[in-house]
Amino acid sequence: MISQRRRKLVIGLIKKDLLNCKMINGLSHMGIEAGAYYMFLSNFVFKLMGFKKKERTDELYDLYIGLSRKSESLPLDAEEEFDRLAKEIYEALVKKK
Repeated sequence: MISQRRRKLVIGLIKKDLLNCKMINGLSHMGIEAGAYYMFLSNFVFKLMGFKKKERTDELYDLYIGLSRKSESLPLDAEEEFDRLAKEIYEALVKKK
């Protein structure tokens, strides 16, 4: 079981990852190559949640990325929606644990 403090940290990291991806994709749509600025926080999220290296499968990454794509339609200032989506992703990962 993950402590409440760690849960908040993980959800915060997921939210930061969502915002990072949103900004990188926005720059890419404007013709700016910004792929090098992806933070790839999913690795830290999985580690903090206790997923062992062998458990970090393509299926797990696909789940994370698939749910993260929901952020593409959100405006950057949609704070509550990003919070909700980060929690949704967290809960989906908990079910995979």
